[in-house]
Amino acid sequence: MKELSYYHPACIYMFFAAIFLFAVISRNPVFIVISFAGAVIYSSSVLGIQVILTEIKKLLPFMLVITAVNPLINRYGGTPLFFINDSAFTLEALIYGFFISMMLEAVFIWGKCFNTINDSEKTLYIASYLSRTLSIIISMSLRFIPMLKIKLNEIKNTRKAMGLYYCDNLYEKIISHLTIISVLLTWSIENSVDTAASMRSRGFGIRGRTSYSVFKMRKPDVMLITVSVIFIIFMIISNKKVFEYSYYPYLQEISTDTFHIISYVFSALFVLVPTVIELRSRIIWKLLKSKT
Repeated sequence: MKELSYYHPACIYMFFAAIFLFAVISRNPVFIVISFAGAVIYSSSVLGIQVILTEIKKLLPFMLVITAVNPLINRYGGTPLFFINDSAFTLEALIYGFFISMMLEAVFIWGKCFNTINDSEKTLYIASYLSRTLSIIISMSLRFIPMLKIKLNEIKNTRKAMGLYYCDNLYEKIISHLTIISVLLTWSIENSVDTAASMRSRGFGIRGRTSYSVFKMRKPDVMLITVSVIFIIFMIISNKKVFEYSYYPYLQEISTDTFHIISYVFSALFVLVPTVIELRSRIIWKLLKSKT
């Protein structure tokens, strides 16, 4: 159902900013596993189990390469497994490469989830708060690029129908393509002038001009933003205490004191927030459907 896609764009961007920050700064194996597990669980609920298993299979060689290559270029570990040309292939470097590859795969899966629930309209809405000019440029670019492709095919097909498209040799092919590009640039300039005149006639740039938005901030949106901000503040305050972990020269013992345990639980609950939202929406939908 992609319930998170119905939330306010500010909520979506704030939540995934916290998620990406959490995935990138974590060096502690526990947090990396939490981030990866949360990404897999949420993507399975949104994209389907088969889709995410296929993606993991595609990324598995990438993980194996990073895991295997890191000990070959990083020899700081203190526990050698074997030697290659008098260079130690260490256990610490192998484990470090494995968790770094897991972290990268978690970022990729979270990014895939973000692309699934995000769209151009939400992006333009967020960009409009940063700069209205930037927003209109992005909007025009998203519209103009497909138009250029369509017009390019029209010009090419028209010249072929008129017998003016030659490709018998390299010189004729270059001349034909240059002519098509020249016509396309002329058309794009004329279209830009028409667009500018149309925008001016509609009052673009006039002070006090308002814009309509379909996005409204609701109570669940405020709650999600609040949780995301709290988690970001938590990461900033406790970065060196919790998220750091030493792999060299020997693996550091994973801390299990009260503060670390609370941090693990809090992080696990946070990455499961979108999954809980999705499952809650599906349960409500099934209950409402059963009453009809």
